[in-house]
Amino acid sequence: MVATLVAIAIFGLLSLPGWILAMHRPHPIWVHIAAGFCSQLAIILAAALLAIALPSQLDIRAVVPLAMIVSLGTWFVVRGRRWHPPIPPARWTFLVPILATLTAALITWSAISLGEDGLSVRAWFNADGFKHLGHVHALSLYGLPARDIFGGGVPLAYYWLFYVIPGLGAALHGDAVMALIASGLVQTFAFWIVLHGLLRSAGANERWASILALVAWLSPTLDGLLSLTQFKWNLMASATSVNVEGVGSTLMNAFTLFRVSLYIPQHQLTLAGLLSWATLAALPRKTSDRPLHWLSVAPLACAGAVSTLLGVSCLAVFALSRLLDARITLLRRIAGIAGVGLAALAVPLVLGILAGGSGLDSPIFASAPADSAPLERLLLVLPGMIPAFGVSLVGLFGLRAGLARPDLSIQSHSVLIFAFALTLVGAVVLLAAALLDAPRMVLEIQLRTSLLLYLGLTLGCVWLLRISPAGHQSLPGGALAVALPLLVMGLITPLHDTIWHARSTANWIVQVPPDDLAVLERIKAEVPPESQVVQYPELPFVSHGRDVWTSIIAGRMVYASDRSTQWTAQAGRLQQVVSFFAGQGPLPDGNFGYLYLSRTLHPKTYDQLMVRMGAEPGWTQSLCLPDACLWRRN
Repeated sequence: MVATLVAIAIFGLLSLPGWILAMHRPHPIWVHIAAGFCSQLAIILAAALLAIALPSQLDIRAVVPLAMIVSLGTWFVVRGRRWHPPIPPARWTFLVPILATLTAALITWSAISLGEDGLSVRAWFNADGFKHLGHVHALSLYGLPARDIFGGGVPLAYYWLFYVIPGLGAALHGDAVMALIASGLVQTFAFWIVLHGLLRSAGANERWASILALVAWLSPTLDGLLSLTQFKWNLMASATSVNVEGVGSTLMNAFTLFRVSLYIPQHQLTLAGLLSWATLAALPRKTSDRPLHWLSVAPLACAGAVSTLLGVSCLAVFALSRLLDARITLLRRIAGIAGVGLAALAVPLVLGILAGGSGLDSPIFASAPADSAPLERLLLVLPGMIPAFGVSLVGLFGLRAGLARPDLSIQSHSVLIFAFALTLVGAVVLLAAALLDAPRMVLEIQLRTSLLLYLGLTLGCVWLLRISPAGHQSLPGGALAVALPLLVMGLITPLHDTIWHARSTANWIVQVPPDDLAVLERIKAEVPPESQVVQYPELPFVSHGRDVWTSIIAGRMVYASDRSTQWTAQAGRLQQVVSFFAGQGPLPDGNFGYLYLSRTLHPKTYDQLMVRMGAEPGWTQSLCLPDACLWRRN
């Protein structure tokens, strides 16, 4: 409860400048939420840039007074205007946000369990979730700019702006796990309000906006049905064994919007920023709204520092949308695109996110060359879109209908251009990525970019709706005849996905035994944050490992690991650690004060290393159990 209240308070504080700007005119609640997302990212970016300019680390709690100062300054600038609260929302506005948030909470609670056998964490909470948790620990303990808790505390060469939000929560109440979960749930609730609002801005009424948002959230693709056919229609056998996301991966890789609400909050925040820009860009362009429109580009300027690959595609969507916006002179459009583009390039460079020798050099990202020709891979993407997007593909017909309509309002036309840009950029990038001869990079690009296509197709469905003389909206019979069967068949997918996350079989689970948990608790309590721990360099779950428990669970930095983003620079240290745990080399050289041994992580050499450390001068046991031990340097 404390973590949730703190997460709500942080969301509100960081959103306050945007809310102040939005309140000078009567706006629906989704405009306020969109303005809030923009100000959140603007304040976080300001804090990051301030930290870069300082000679030492900036305590992450400094974000609180910074947000207060920015809010006060914003109020001072617009203090002479009238204030208007948000237009009271209809009950339909909150249907999908509530469902998405409650479902995400239930799945998270089911995927993580603590019992007599230790800690059990299911996919991908034990992959993406583990990585996020390590970085949240780092931001809360070491402040800004971000340091690499997986690589000896060197500067983090990875997009890290999102982690400031849960990192601040963890610094305020001390629970990094709950800070990460709670901030993600609050963000999920707000994200779906913004999407609902954009559907309303496109022209859908309250009910249809909720229906389309509901379909988008459920993501009823055909992948679940295809998985069932492989298990003779046994739902539990299929759902507990198969990651439905990978069913069509031989054709094309795709995320669903259903998963956006679970363990990829950095991508969700990037999308929220893009949707927020589109929401504010669709407003009438009046002189008094200029501060709000200026604020709206903040998410785009720092998109590469929130989610780099997805951010690049989002910038392409922005550029195409702005280029097609006839409300603005061509010169101003080009200048706006150039300005935002230069800022978006500068931010990751200044923050060190694109530093040389980054984590892309790590073997984690290595992959064998593709086993098929580029043209063959390209042609497979097109049929791959059918199971991956399912009923959402009817949005293509909606986009066609919308582009042919001359009677759209200015606001609806603005959203139409945005939906067209989302769809076109998403489709082009999905196709172009297939030409790369690097399967792991293709996977990463397609997973992220597919989300843009989902959103574009969802918005496109609005222009399929017909309005009766009485003002009621309905879906034409032809569109309904196509959409309804696809929808019914696709509903298996979110059900399948929910069961998989909550009850997947052992090969999808990372188990941390009780002895290891006890030692990790000792590490958290005893090891100073600035000290380094040498741990067996276990690979992440996606690379068939169990990950770096010291950084993830105990929240302390390790001497070296494969997760390090400055991988090339620390490769020598990592080799020393590998040699030591293989029983072939001496203790690594370096300024580390603790050594964590685990029978689970290195069973073949555990007993040998225990004997060896007992004879090592200058080292004593801090806590030793039958299957795990923490050694401390005297």
